[in-house]
Amino acid sequence: MPKYTRIDNTSPMGRSRPAKTRGGFTQPLMKKLGDLRNKIQVDAYFQQSEPEYVIIAAAKVGGIGANSKYPAEFIYDNLMIQTNIIDAAYRYGVKKLLFLG
Repeated sequence: MPKYTRIDNTSPMGRSRPAKTRGGFTQPLMKKLGDLRNKIQVDAYFQQSEPEYVIIAAAKVGGIGANSKYPAEFIYDNLMIQTNIIDAAYRYGVKKLLFLG
């Protein structure tokens, strides 16, 4: 990966976080992504930001109690998040994608 490359790192709760600057890599966009379950919002973000590399660390989390009480909601939301990001990364020509699922 060349130095000063734009990297997008999605974090829990669907926010974009700057990657740590190491070895000369630049910090990426510091913009809230919006609802990652929403394909239109994810597409708009990828169209605007044009990231070259994406690190997916986004997920809906709630702990043992919430996961036990609402298992279908958690799996659905997390599948939608990863599907929308992976699909957009493919369609917008992202060079590399790292999924920390």
